[in-house]
Order: sequence, then C-alpha cells, then structure tokens
Amino acid sequence: MCEYEYADFLTHVPFRPPFLASPGDPAIPWDRWIDMFEDWILVIGFPTGEQHDARKAALLRASLKAEGFRIYSSLVVDRRESYDDAKTHLAEHFDRTASTFYQRAQFTRRQQRSGESISQFVAALRDMAPRCEFTADELNNRVRDQFVARVASDEIRKRLFQEPATKSLTEILNLATTMERSLSEVPALHSSVNRVSYTRRSDNRTKGIPCSNCGLFGHKPKTTDCPAMGKKCAKCSKLNHFAKCCKSPALHSVRQAPTGTVSRNRPNTNQISSVTDSESVESVYVSTVSGQETSAIGQYKHVACKLNGIYVDLILDLGARVSLLSSEHYKRKEFEGCELHQPDLVLRGYNGSHIPCIGYITVDVTISDVTVPRFRFYVV
Repeated sequence: MCEYEYADFLTHVPFRPPFLASPGDPAIPWDRWIDMFEDWILVIGFPTGEQHDARKAALLRASLKAEGFRIYSSLVVDRRESYDDAKTHLAEHFDRTASTFYQRAQFTRRQQRSGESISQFVAALRDMAPRCEFTADELNNRVRDQFVARVASDEIRKRLFQEPATKSLTEILNLATTMERSLSEVPALHSSVNRVSYTRRSDNRTKGIPCSNCGLFGHKPKTTDCPAMGKKCAKCSKLNHFAKCCKSPALHSVRQAPTGTVSRNRPNTNQISSVTDSESVESVYVSTVSGQETSAIGQYKHVACKLNGIYVDLILDLGARVSLLSSEHYKRKEFEGCELHQPDLVLRGYNGSHIPCIGYITVDVTISDVTVPRFRFYVV
C-alpha cells in the first residue's frame, strides 16, 4: 500500500481511542477528546469542504463507540445532522464543568500519590489549574505553592521551605527533581569517604587453637604471621606478646593517665595522644586506603550526607566493616568541634604492614529522612 493509499484508508477508519465504549464516565474529558479528534482529522488529511461534512460527521459518530453513540442518539432528533451540530449537542451533554469552588477544592486537596514522580505530580497540577480559573499571572505560582505543600517527601519539603518566595515554579521543580534523583540512588546508609575493602587475613582465624602471644587464630606463636611480634606488652614491658596474653604478675607502679584523650594543655580537639596499647585490640585488614578527594574517584557511587548538620559527599561501600574519614577531610574546620578518641582497632594491609589510624570521631549522620546519632568514623 503506497503512502497515498494509506492516507486515504485512514480517512475511513474511526478515531482511537474511542470516546465512550461502555457505560460509565469517559476516560478522557470531552473537551480534550474532541481536540484530539480534530487534530487527527488534520493529520490524516481529511478533505475539507461542505461536500465532505456529512462524511466527517459520520466519522465522529463512529468514533463515539456504542455507549457514546447511544447517548448521542437520545439527544437529537436527526442523527444525520451536520458535524458542527453534532459537536454542539455532544458538548452540551458531556462538557459540564463543575463550579470553580469545587475545582479549586479538588486542586488544593491534590497531593503526590504513591509511586508518582515529581514530574508526574506537577503535570497533574498543571492540568487541574486551568479549570480553577486562576488568572494568568497567578497560575504558575498556585501550582508551585501546591506542589511545595503536597510533595510526598518530608526531606524535599523541608529543603524547599528554605527557598525564598521569589523562586519560580521552574526553579523549584529543578531543585526538587535533583533531590528526588539523589535520594533514589541511596541504597543504604552505610557509606564512607574512601573506598576501602576489608577482609580477614585467613578464613580460619576463628578456628583451631588461639595464639598464646596475641590471642588470635590461624597461626603459630612467635612467627611472622603473629601481629604481636616486635610489640611491647603494656603490662610487663616485654616484647612479642600482647597485654591480654601476658602471664607476668602486674607491676606495682604508678598507673599512667589513660591514653586516647586530649591533653588539657591543648584546647584543639583535633589532636590525640599516641596509642600505647594498640596491640591489645583487634586488627582489621585493609586492601587500600586513599586520601584523595571524592570527586577524583568517579567509578563509585556518591552519596550526599549530613555530618553534624554539614553536607559532605561520601562514597558508598556496602562491604565495609567500618567507615573511614581521611585525615585531609578531618582537618577541615567543620570537624574542629569533634573530639578525637583513641582507636580501638588496628588497620593493616594484606602484607601485614601497619596503616596509621589517628583515632575515631562520632558524629550525627543524616541521609534522606533518617538520622543515625553518634555514627563512628575512623580517621586515617
């Protein structure tokens, strides 16, 4: 079938979707459906002129379908009337607009539904607004205000409340859709600034007989695999074992002040004394630790979080056992008020090399509408 024959064929086919195939309310309001019908008439190249008017009216009646045609037949005496007369009779019956007060009440009650995106919600408000008879100057502002008041996300609403009233609908919509996209990309709260992979050195660390020098499993005492080799005991000051495994009697000496606290002579909380008994805590084996900015690590998913009320761009690692903060980030002025505690674990590379950890801080972490208080970050 050539292009001309196909266009001629369309002029004999009823318009789809039909107006009203079965009893009930039309799926598409009459004013919108008739606009779609007449646009279709133009697209298919339906011939114009009075000699084609009867055929055009017949095509309209055929497009009403069974229930629509039944109602139309009850409205007229001559079912072979002109196209304009048929259109007028149908409009008088189906195009019954509700009162302005009712339309505005429906508009103000409209809220974002479950599963409805922000763009879909705003499109629905824009469709309802013209029937409320708002003036041209206030129509967009009415849609904007209704959107801000009825958006489903509390986090987005709180953010939009901070914007000035001079912001346009387009500006508000751009901000909200950006936040919606960001929140939808967050699969979990557990995130870290640096990409770190953790693993046990050996799967049998909890099997067999514990080492008598360090208390861990999977190796023999006094071997290079033992993390206590070369370490001084905090109890007896002898080498090659941890204090928890020490068999010497306690020394009756003056106890030193606990480490891991900030000196009274140094008011800056971003300082900490050295760890003197790090050998008595658990070792966590680390593959890599990077101190570069997150913007340079593009292959990992970024997550926008609040740390103590400050937005920080983090990198998500669902396999991490702990969360790390690089010392470069920790030196920022936003963390000056965070107390640095003595580390309670030791970070090591796969080759057994020690990775310095200057301590840990606890901050409130907020992501989306969930807040985790006193979340721990280790500073490396």
